Order: sequence, then C-alpha cells, then structure tokens
Amino acid sequence: MWREMGEKALRQVISKNSDPVPVFFYTPTCGNCKMARRVLDAVLHDRMDITVVSCNLNLMPRLAIEWQIEGNPALLLIGPNGV
Repeated sequence: MWREMGEKALRQVISKNSDPVPVFFYTPTCGNCKMARRVLDAVLHDRMDITVVSCNLNLMPRLAIEWQIEGNPALLLIGPNGV
C-alpha cells in the first residue's frame, strides 16, 4: 500500500506509468502529516490494488520547488506529463 521513494526513483516510476501515480509528500516531524497518513491508511484499508508513494520533502527540496509544493502534507496525482 505504501512505498517510500527518493526523487530519482519517483521520477522513474512516473515516467514508466501511463496512469497517474498517487504521491504523498510529508516531513517526518509534522503532526499533520502523521494524522493525514493515518486517515489515508483508514481510507485505503481494503484497497490493496492502490499503492501510494510517500516522499520525505526534507530530502528533495529541488523537487518541491519544481512542482511548487508549498506546504505539507500534500497528496498529488502525478502523471507522465507532470503534476
């Protein structure tokens, strides 16, 4: 259900998929991020066919600037043509 990725792996997965990829951006010390992840866990509990990629924004500041992610948590559907 959850798959942690870095920037390089994320870009590869997005470029190889024709369907949009759900990506959850967070920071480890953010309380709202932890709560949002628990809510997503509850919503996706019975949906084993959906994998959500999770990415620590602290480790990819260039990507956050490029995709204009200004806050966290953020849940985006990212396709091969971008956000």
